[in-house]
Amino acid sequence: RRSRPQTDSIMTTSAGDGGPQEEYKTLMGARVLYPPDVPDDILEDVIQKAQRLTEEHNPDREGQRIAEAMKHELDQKWGPYWHVIVGRHFGTYVISSTQRFVYFYLGPHAFCVYK
Repeated sequence: RRSRPQTDSIMTTSAGDGGPQEEYKTLMGARVLYPPDVPDDILEDVIQKAQRLTEEHNPDREGQRIAEAMKHELDQKWGPYWHVIVGRHFGTYVISSTQRFVYFYLGPHAFCVYK
Protein backbone atom coordinates (compact mmCIF):
# COMPACT_ATOMS: atom_id res chain seq x y z
CA ARG A 1 0.00 0.00 0.00
CA ARG A 2 1.31 3.41 -0.93
CA SER A 3 1.64 6.13 1.65
CA ARG A 4 -0.90 8.94 1.75
CA PRO A 5 -0.15 11.94 -0.46
CA GLN A 6 1.67 14.69 1.38
CA THR A 7 -0.60 17.07 3.28
CA ASP A 8 -0.39 20.84 3.13
CA SER A 9 -2.32 21.68 6.29
CA ILE A 10 -4.47 20.32 9.08
CA MET A 11 -7.71 21.90 10.29
CA THR A 12 -10.00 20.78 13.09
CA THR A 13 -13.61 21.83 13.47
CA SER A 14 -16.41 21.13 15.91
CA ALA A 15 -20.01 22.20 16.24
CA GLY A 16 -19.03 24.42 19.17
CA ASP A 17 -21.10 22.32 21.57
CA GLY A 18 -18.19 20.29 22.89
CA GLY A 19 -19.01 17.48 20.46
CA PRO A 20 -16.42 15.47 18.59
CA GLN A 21 -13.91 17.35 16.51
CA GLU A 22 -13.43 16.61 12.85
CA GLU A 23 -9.96 16.76 11.38
CA TYR A 24 -9.39 17.84 7.79
CA LYS A 25 -6.14 17.60 5.86
CA THR A 26 -5.40 19.24 2.55
CA LEU A 27 -4.61 16.56 -0.02
CA MET A 28 -4.19 17.38 -3.71
CA GLY A 29 -5.93 20.73 -3.25
CA ALA A 30 -8.98 19.31 -1.42
CA ARG A 31 -9.76 19.54 2.32
CA VAL A 32 -10.37 15.87 3.15
CA LEU A 33 -12.07 14.58 6.31
CA TYR A 34 -9.23 12.62 7.83
CA PRO A 35 -8.59 9.79 7.77
CA PRO A 36 -10.46 8.95 4.58
CA ASP A 37 -11.88 5.43 4.45
CA VAL A 38 -10.83 4.75 0.88
CA PRO A 39 -7.63 3.40 -0.76
CA ASP A 40 -5.17 6.00 -2.01
CA ASP A 41 -5.72 5.26 -5.70
CA ILE A 42 -9.49 5.75 -5.39
CA LEU A 43 -8.99 8.87 -3.26
CA GLU A 44 -6.74 10.44 -5.90
CA ASP A 45 -9.16 9.49 -8.68
CA VAL A 46 -12.20 10.90 -6.85
CA ILE A 47 -10.49 14.23 -6.09
CA GLN A 48 -9.18 14.57 -9.65
CA LYS A 49 -12.65 13.87 -11.09
CA ALA A 50 -14.22 16.42 -8.74
CA GLN A 51 -11.63 19.05 -9.65
CA ARG A 52 -12.11 18.47 -13.38
CA LEU A 53 -15.91 18.52 -13.16
CA THR A 54 -16.02 21.68 -11.02
CA GLU A 55 -13.86 23.39 -13.65
CA GLU A 56 -16.29 22.28 -16.38
CA HIS A 57 -19.53 23.00 -14.47
CA ASN A 58 -20.65 25.53 -11.86
CA PRO A 59 -21.30 23.52 -8.66
CA ASP A 60 -23.87 26.05 -7.44
CA ARG A 61 -26.06 25.62 -10.52
CA GLU A 62 -24.99 22.20 -11.78
CA GLY A 63 -24.23 20.19 -8.65
CA GLN A 64 -26.56 17.42 -9.75
CA ARG A 65 -24.81 17.18 -13.13
CA ILE A 66 -21.41 16.95 -11.38
CA ALA A 67 -22.70 14.25 -9.00
CA GLU A 68 -24.22 12.27 -11.87
CA ALA A 69 -21.06 12.44 -13.98
CA MET A 70 -18.86 11.44 -11.02
CA LYS A 71 -21.13 8.52 -10.16
CA HIS A 72 -21.10 7.27 -13.76
CA GLU A 73 -17.29 7.53 -14.02
CA LEU A 74 -16.76 5.83 -10.64
CA ASP A 75 -19.17 3.01 -11.52
CA GLN A 76 -17.29 2.45 -14.79
CA LYS A 77 -13.82 2.44 -13.23
CA TRP A 78 -14.37 0.99 -9.75
CA GLY A 79 -17.56 -1.06 -10.19
CA PRO A 80 -21.15 -0.16 -9.33
CA TYR A 81 -22.94 1.27 -6.95
CA TRP A 82 -21.29 4.54 -6.01
CA HIS A 83 -23.22 7.45 -4.52
CA VAL A 84 -22.17 11.09 -4.85
CA ILE A 85 -23.56 14.14 -3.03
CA VAL A 86 -22.34 17.63 -3.99
CA GLY A 87 -23.31 20.95 -2.45
CA ARG A 88 -22.77 23.71 0.05
CA HIS A 89 -25.32 22.88 2.75
CA PHE A 90 -26.51 19.36 3.35
CA GLY A 91 -26.72 16.83 6.12
CA THR A 92 -26.29 13.16 5.56
CA TYR A 93 -26.03 9.92 7.46
CA VAL A 94 -24.81 7.03 5.34
CA ILE A 95 -23.64 3.47 5.72
CA SER A 96 -20.88 2.54 3.31
CA SER A 97 -18.83 -0.47 2.38
CA THR A 98 -15.47 -0.74 4.15
CA GLN A 99 -12.79 1.32 2.42
CA ARG A 100 -15.37 3.10 0.26
CA PHE A 101 -16.11 6.50 1.86
CA VAL A 102 -14.59 9.94 1.45
CA TYR A 103 -15.86 13.40 2.39
CA PHE A 104 -14.01 16.49 1.21
CA TYR A 105 -14.30 20.13 0.20
CA LEU A 106 -13.20 21.89 -2.95
CA GLY A 107 -13.54 25.54 -1.99
CA PRO A 108 -16.96 25.98 -0.36
CA HIS A 109 -18.45 22.87 -2.01
CA ALA A 110 -18.62 19.57 -0.13
CA PHE A 111 -18.43 16.15 -1.76
CA CYS A 112 -19.65 12.99 -0.04
CA VAL A 113 -18.65 9.93 -2.08
CA TYR A 114 -19.35 6.39 -0.94
CA LYS A 115 -20.22 2.90 -2.05
